[in-house]
Amino acid sequence: MNKGIGIFVLIMLLFSGIQAFAGGEKEAGEEGPVKVRFVFPGNPEQEADIVQAEINRRLMEDGQNLELELVYIPWDVWDQKTNLMLTTGEEFELMHVMEDRHGFADYAGKGAIVSIDEYIDEYGPALKKVIPDWVWDTARIDGKITMIPAYRLSATGDRQGWTIRKDLLEENNLSIPTTPAELLDAAEIIKENWKGDGEIYVPIRSNTDAFFFLHRSYDSFPFTVFQKLVRIDQDGKVSSWVETEEFKKDCEFFRDAFNRGLIHRDILGQPNDWAINQLMSAKFAFQPQCPLNLWPKIKDNNPGMEIDDIVTVSFNPGKPSFSITAVGNDNVVPSTTSHPEAGVKYLNWVYSSQENYDLHFYGIEGRHWKKAPNHRRISILDPDRGQSNYRFREWMAGNVEYLRYEESAHPRFVELFSETPADTEYSITIGFNFNAVPVQAEYTSCLTEYNSSMVPIALGLIDYEENFPTALKRLKAAGLDKVVAEYDKQFNSWMATK
Repeated sequence: MNKGIGIFVLIMLLFSGIQAFAGGEKEAGEEGPVKVRFVFPGNPEQEADIVQAEINRRLMEDGQNLELELVYIPWDVWDQKTNLMLTTGEEFELMHVMEDRHGFADYAGKGAIVSIDEYIDEYGPALKKVIPDWVWDTARIDGKITMIPAYRLSATGDRQGWTIRKDLLEENNLSIPTTPAELLDAAEIIKENWKGDGEIYVPIRSNTDAFFFLHRSYDSFPFTVFQKLVRIDQDGKVSSWVETEEFKKDCEFFRDAFNRGLIHRDILGQPNDWAINQLMSAKFAFQPQCPLNLWPKIKDNNPGMEIDDIVTVSFNPGKPSFSITAVGNDNVVPSTTSHPEAGVKYLNWVYSSQENYDLHFYGIEGRHWKKAPNHRRISILDPDRGQSNYRFREWMAGNVEYLRYEESAHPRFVELFSETPADTEYSITIGFNFNAVPVQAEYTSCLTEYNSSMVPIALGLIDYEENFPTALKRLKAAGLDKVVAEYDKQFNSWMATK
């Protein structure tokens, strides 16, 4: 009898073990795929949820244990919202970074993002294949890869020139300007004789670097400006940018433009999409940088315009093109995630085939876009809205290997962004990433103070001579000299290793 009881107990224990094992399997299965919450700026696309569902279906079909969640953050609260997410420990797996706003090195210095070498090595073969080694070198801090570059186009394309309405020049019997002074004269005449609806201005945003196009006109060009605080010459000299003669010239140009009515008097109060709307409506005399990517929209809004009516040119075209960075945008893995490998896995999947890339960036073929000859595409527009119901902006994560230009893209835009001129000169700073930690308080204070004190001067809203001394005093009190000295120290140490 004891033997029978023993056998019974053994059977029950085995049965319980099997149940426990099965229960464990079920529990693991219930957890489901690993989430990839991809945080980036903008408003939700009309059919983002449909594309997201199709991406997730495809991920499972391909054996990827991932589930994408597109997290849109409105532009006007981007900085505040992402900072809050990072400081409160909110979990998400990928975050977009715009280097001209807050670079990835800034986030790394605050401990907000993690290095990803081990995940790139294990889960990123496609990433390695389509992003060149020299670009990966610019993604390193202290030798460790800390971001995934959006290597989508020539790094010289949108910073070399400025764009003007050639048709309006011709209407006013004007030639294409060759100097900043000629540009202002021509723009003023165009504005005075404007016959369209509303007013025309120079459509710029208050937080953008609208001044680079002027630098080609200076004898000292080329040089690099870091976060509007530090200037680095090609011979390695580091100095305070705002204390240079070139910064003064920038300010005087925009002050002249403001006095001529070319800068909106309430530019600081305009919504973020104001400049884009002005461009798409073709309500501009000229615009810094290259907005030719908007040509299809400009054409839709102005059917009478022809492709040659808008031109992008540069001052001193005889000077070589100059690239200050390998990429202007990238994506990082926040330190708040429990799955730092997930974001790398997802972008590797996107870059592993043209089909995956097309789905992520353009949506569902036949519903949101269709193929066109020469590796182009045609967006399928919603008849009620007049625009596509889905698109993920390629400047945030695109790659030159897979990028499809719109069939209606401006040929000059394709030329500028597809080809890096053979004579391109590269900034001496490429590959160097400033670590702000030793001067974090001063660095943060300087960025804040620049926006408060210097931006109104830089945009021409107030006079340089009258207001610069006080603004400089405030910037120095915030720690400008200490930041410049720390940059100089780190940069020289880095140069010594080359």
